Amino acid sequence: MTSKIYNLFLLLVFFTLNKGFCTTIYHESFTIYNKGAVGVIGSKPVVDMDGVSWQLDFKECNLQNESDYLKTVSTSGGRLEAKDINGEAVWYSPWIKTKRYRNLQLSFIAKETGSGKNEKTKYLKLYITDANGNRYEVNSFMGNWGSFDGSVQIAETDSMQIEARICTHYSSDKVILDEVHLAGDRTIIGHDSDTEVASCYKEAKRIKANPADTVELFRLKVKDLASSDQLPTIPSQLFFSKTENSFKLDCFDTLFFMKGAEMIYPDSLIVNNENGVLFFLNQQLLIKSGTVEELAIRGVLKSQLNDGDSLQMVIDGDNHMWKTDTIGSGFASNFIADIYSNKIEVNVVGGSIDIVESPQWLRPDSVFIIAARLIDQFENVDMDSVGLFLQVNNAELIAPFEFSAGTYSWRYKCGEEAGLKLSVQSKDEKVKKSWEIPVFRMPEWVYAFDFEKENLQVDNWADFHRTDSIPLAGDFSLKHREESKSPSDLHFRFDKKYLFGEQFYWKVLLRNGNWSPSSANRFSYWLVTDNEELEYANGIALGVNLDDKSDRLQLWRMKEGKADSILMNSDFVWGKKTMAELEVSFEKDNRWKLLIKSGSDTWTTTSVVQKSDVFPFDYGGFQYFFTASRAGEFWLDNLELVTDNRKPELSAISIPEHGKLILSFTEPVSMANNGIEILNEDGEILKHQIVSIDKNRVELTFDVRNSFLFQLRLKEYSDLKNLKGQIKEEWFESYAVPEKGEIVFNEIMFEPADGNPEFIEIRNTSNRYFELNDLYLKKESDVEEANSGKGLVNFKDRIAPGEIIALTTDSLALVNSNLEGCFEQFRTSNIPTLVNSGMTLYLGNKRGKSVDELSYSPKQHHPFLKETKGVSLERSEKDGQAYWYSAAQDVGFSTPGCGNSQNEAIVDNICMELEPEVITPNGDGENDHVELKYDLPQAGFLIQAEIYNSNGFVIDHWLNNQLLGTNGALIWKTDGKRVAPGFYVMIIELLHPEGSVYRAKKSFAVSASKN
Repeated sequence: MTSKIYNLFLLLVFFTLNKGFCTTIYHESFTIYNKGAVGVIGSKPVVDMDGVSWQLDFKECNLQNESDYLKTVSTSGGRLEAKDINGEAVWYSPWIKTKRYRNLQLSFIAKETGSGKNEKTKYLKLYITDANGNRYEVNSFMGNWGSFDGSVQIAETDSMQIEARICTHYSSDKVILDEVHLAGDRTIIGHDSDTEVASCYKEAKRIKANPADTVELFRLKVKDLASSDQLPTIPSQLFFSKTENSFKLDCFDTLFFMKGAEMIYPDSLIVNNENGVLFFLNQQLLIKSGTVEELAIRGVLKSQLNDGDSLQMVIDGDNHMWKTDTIGSGFASNFIADIYSNKIEVNVVGGSIDIVESPQWLRPDSVFIIAARLIDQFENVDMDSVGLFLQVNNAELIAPFEFSAGTYSWRYKCGEEAGLKLSVQSKDEKVKKSWEIPVFRMPEWVYAFDFEKENLQVDNWADFHRTDSIPLAGDFSLKHREESKSPSDLHFRFDKKYLFGEQFYWKVLLRNGNWSPSSANRFSYWLVTDNEELEYANGIALGVNLDDKSDRLQLWRMKEGKADSILMNSDFVWGKKTMAELEVSFEKDNRWKLLIKSGSDTWTTTSVVQKSDVFPFDYGGFQYFFTASRAGEFWLDNLELVTDNRKPELSAISIPEHGKLILSFTEPVSMANNGIEILNEDGEILKHQIVSIDKNRVELTFDVRNSFLFQLRLKEYSDLKNLKGQIKEEWFESYAVPEKGEIVFNEIMFEPADGNPEFIEIRNTSNRYFELNDLYLKKESDVEEANSGKGLVNFKDRIAPGEIIALTTDSLALVNSNLEGCFEQFRTSNIPTLVNSGMTLYLGNKRGKSVDELSYSPKQHHPFLKETKGVSLERSEKDGQAYWYSAAQDVGFSTPGCGNSQNEAIVDNICMELEPEVITPNGDGENDHVELKYDLPQAGFLIQAEIYNSNGFVIDHWLNNQLLGTNGALIWKTDGKRVAPGFYVMIIELLHPEGSVYRAKKSFAVSASKN
């Protein structure tokens, strides 16, 4: 079951359970006007987002003037409008808590105005993302849809964010979003009081990552104890805990129970992947009062599993819950022990080879890289073994292969001019992939018409005219005239110097109107012909129904204007309103290749013919046969023929390290420093220097300026024949690798209160940006060895200069806890389980170097805290030395994601002593009081001091912010109070206006006698 089908299944189930939505969870009607972005001529857009809880992302838009905008307007009492934004914008709601609701329903208004009908340039698409990162589309509107005012059902989750993607390209069109409303029913569930569950199965095994595998996870015995309520156990929910591998229920497409030999069918269950919960929709799992049932939980593996993963779930003996639909019967169930699932080790067995990187063509003596991955049919990548081999002819291996993150890479140097034949196969020789790469000299143009200019060098084109009405590309296309008669011909002449070529590429962009191909309505693109009169010509033509038998796109050898023998037959069916980019290539070994791009789909067909007798050739052209009602229903654009002549193009940007770029081009290039600009996100032009140019590979360095987001502007570059490349702008991100002390542990909650998750807080002390996924948190001291694991987070995220991030295994649980914190700074992370008695943690970078380490212990808490459960330790520093203190009570004993409550400097060189060690306050003038002597490094300290008895109670708030000199003595007297004999503690705290803090604990004893 795919994820989309599974989401649909959830929606359908919730729809059947819907009994009305009585509670509003979130509502946005856009009543605060002029919030968003408005274009400014020649400058950046003006942005105003103050006072709204939602966000906008308009980086992919091009707001050129003040009539281009994405903002709220006052129309209809307020709504969000997009007008002529020339790209895609995204509206994000705030994160919405939905944990206490079910039967969720999202309603909204989606409108459009204007005459634009293009589904790619005018649309509104709505998505939901839950806290685990699962994202799915709930509705989409494209082209000329008019107005939608309705609702959709949403799968139950603990929290969600609503996302709307909006696009409009024309000034006459608008796309509108309004009245976004989320509602649901509050959940009310009762409990049974007398259920006992025991484990009787804990066996491990190794499997292949194949969704067809049904895996037994648990085998349980469930017993109803038949106590006073005499009620059966009717489970409606079963909660699973995460494991050390963060393995949740979402590793399975389907889960089901076996009750003896009886299957509890999957459609009787709903799986909430975020919290690891099974919902039972009926009473099939009823356990009668006083009886015992043995149950098995089985699952069908999902395809999205990683090679080498070791997966396991646990039903926690302390935290599990069996709930029932029986109201008012109380709840008190327990496990005899924690119940663990089978341990499943995933081993990918390759089903195919994915070519990650391969050049489309090569020059002689050029260096190239081949990269490939071994995957199975469910997109699982082989991550833990070296099992691919590459064979290449006419090329020299110049570096041994590399294996990283499941990808095998080989670096070769191409030989003399000839085609390369390559073959990659698995170690067991069961999977193999072969392909070819052409190698040729510098190319030559034959012709190129984009119809943007009026001086067309095309013969006999009276039946066509250049028009800007619905162009296929650019501002103008060539369109058939409505007054033309069938057939209509268009031909062009070639220069004699191009008659003999090594390799040829023909390209054209075509569209037909409201007609389907037939013997009376067809077209042919004559690639080559020996006669400008096409009805008598010999040559090669691409088209449909050339033999009156097929609507598929085919390549034919033509004789005397008729289809003679077929050279290539594609799978692409030409139909009504078809638009496609066609590319035909021919190599000197009589190999033909046809590449078809239509929308987001691509078709490729190759063919080898025994003989090609059409060269030398003089002409090419088009021929359109049509009935009278189909006149004017044919367009063409971007007509090209090259003999291996392509302008250089940027093919890839790689960032080997912070402040360094490697630009890869489709062919060797020539470039100077002034041909490139690099800017930061504020538009500042940064210094850069080209380090080397190795044919099609340009390496350069640049000044990072404490940024992470940069823009590359290619202004001027050319190939070795001085063909200039296209001016190009690309955004990219670059992150530094943190050194020792640039990222530090800042706070740790290792023993949280019941129901709350553990967390570890880190802080960026530098002025540089770092990527969280490049940091590793381990219990091992050998960080380099530990870096074989996962990064701090499983998604692309960063930590900015001075930023604080709270890492937890369940960020949603931390948000829903009773702790006060900065929620936007929480991240779900791969942190290890924290030991309450203390341990050492190591933070390392991707180079295997240590960044910071933390050894914590409960002994670091304040000595007079009676209860340290639910209290975090916070970091303070003095001269580079870290000190740890219990978080303050007035902030709830923790500050996840926020600045520390105990953020003070520590001072040394302070001497404070108590004399005598034993006092006898009996009024005889000897040892009646305690004297606190002090010697301070500077004046200005304020002192607070309290006296505690041996039971931890304050008996005297002695000193309160008394100003001290540099040295002296303070006397504590009982002042006639009856002080019982025993041991006492004086807690002292010194504060200085400059922020220095000193704390001390001094003890003394009280005796009833002089002895």
